[in-house]
Amino acid sequence: MKLKNLLLSMCAVALISSCTKEDLKVSFDLPTGQIDFVVKQTTQAGAMQIDAQDLQYNLDSVCKANSISKDQITSMKIKEVFLDILDNNNTTFDIVNWAEAYVGATGKADVLLAAKKPIGKDGVRTISLDLKDVELVDYIKANQMSFYAKGETNGPVKTDVPMRARVKFTITGQIVE
Repeated sequence: MKLKNLLLSMCAVALISSCTKEDLKVSFDLPTGQIDFVVKQTTQAGAMQIDAQDLQYNLDSVCKANSISKDQITSMKIKEVFLDILDNNNTTFDIVNWAEAYVGATGKADVLLAAKKPIGKDGVRTISLDLKDVELVDYIKANQMSFYAKGETNGPVKTDVPMRARVKFTITGQIVE
């Protein structure tokens, strides 16, 4: 009986000491603030693209606040993209057939984040774009990401229209303990 207990104890010690600690998975949002831009007046309908702008974020401080390093980031996905019309002229998205949002980074091909095709003709001044399931971890690890939008109008844009994009990402990482 003593020999059996001794063998069981030795097996338990061997099993416990050979186990590795589990990795801890963390997930948090990367807010990028607001991207303000202007859709310029045009005399005809058609496709247009808004110039790319750098997304504003501090990855080091966001990682620090979430107890993770850049090297431990394993995934980044788009969480939301909204486009808002900011003018005081009651301009709506009725003139827009479709809109797309893209992200780029140094040394990386631009990637489609979200799109709205078609955009309804219901007088709205804010639209939520339909998100694409794209992996963006290589983009966040680049020095800087940029954002731009494309769209198509079904008529002339009669005056310059100030707009805002609101973009948010979700980052996932593994912390090895």
